[in-house]
Amino acid sequence: MNTIYDQLDGNWAVSPFSYLLVLLGGILSAVSICYVPILVMFMFSGYMGKHA
Repeated sequence: MNTIYDQLDGNWAVSPFSYLLVLLGGILSAVSICYVPILVMFMFSGYMGKHA
């Protein structure tokens, strides 16, 4: 395993475009239709927790 790490050392260069793609992927997954019901549930439980 160390030889693999040694071979990869110095060969990794992360471009700013990669960071942009990761950011856009995170934003898209946060507003996806599968996550919206969970957001509503968290907001409702927070509201009920304050007023209970």
